[in-house]
Amino acid sequence: MFTFVSNIPIFRRLFYAFLLAAIIPGIIISVLSIVFINTQNTRNQEVQTNIKMSSDTMTISAALQRGQDLFNGLNGTQQLNGNRQTQPFIRTISGIQQSIETNIKLYAQHYQLATSPQMSDIRSMVVGDNPGTTAVIDQQNALMQVEKLWPACRNAQEQVFKNTNQPINILAQRVNAQCDPMQATWAKVAQIANLVNATIAQGNPSQTNPIILTTIIAFLVTVLTIVMIGYIVNLTITRPLSQLTTLTRRIAEGETQARAKILGHDEIYTVANSMNTMLDNIVRLIQETQSQRDVLQGQVEKLVSEVSGVGEGDLRVQA
Repeated sequence: MFTFVSNIPIFRRLFYAFLLAAIIPGIIISVLSIVFINTQNTRNQEVQTNIKMSSDTMTISAALQRGQDLFNGLNGTQQLNGNRQTQPFIRTISGIQQSIETNIKLYAQHYQLATSPQMSDIRSMVVGDNPGTTAVIDQQNALMQVEKLWPACRNAQEQVFKNTNQPINILAQRVNAQCDPMQATWAKVAQIANLVNATIAQGNPSQTNPIILTTIIAFLVTVLTIVMIGYIVNLTITRPLSQLTTLTRRIAEGETQARAKILGHDEIYTVANSMNTMLDNIVRLIQETQSQRDVLQGQVEKLVSEVSGVGEGDLRVQA
């Protein structure tokens, strides 16, 4: 791989290195931004769903309490037919009953943690915050119990209008006997709704921990990428230049046999190859000069030996 990198011209190599150093962190930041935005959108949806659930829970609780208060207010009334407000009372109770029945069905459809699609993220938060919680099962059982208790409560209320010949206090007691369990069971549903509300308000590590972990991983990947780019630049540019510097120092010290060993085909390789060729030519010239010097020195020594007899008086010597 490094040989391939060394074949790339230095300018393009540095350009690619800086481009990667800019693009990779940019990609990581973009991915983190998308993850954060998706998490925030999911969080907003959970908050909105929780607000609606709390509102509907309070609406049903208030309707149940209002109906019970109206029937408790009949105590002391002898006959319902003799009351001037009988028809308005019946219409009010009928409206409350219809509202409760409709809202209970919609509540079980929209806000049941175990089955509602829009509650899946909230269910994950509740379970993730407390793995041993029974809130999901408790809410499901409570809603099933409410669906069973409500018809009995409604029938007891309707008997007040049908059995007008019986004392109101006795009928009201029957209503309380049938509707109190219904109201107590709904109080459990409201308690679970408060638990969900507290979980949403506090936040859940199951949502924040992945973001923190992803951020740490992204930071490490960015640092590793920068380090790798620096290492490749050092290996393919800085180190060969250092080798050329060392080569010139060795030549200056007289090591004429030293040569540069550079891989690749970039500008540094061209310079090193030119230096090696120049050194080969210099060494060849030195060797030729030394050879010529040796020949000349031999001839001079021969000449000196041949004419050495002249100094002794022998004039017959010829060079």
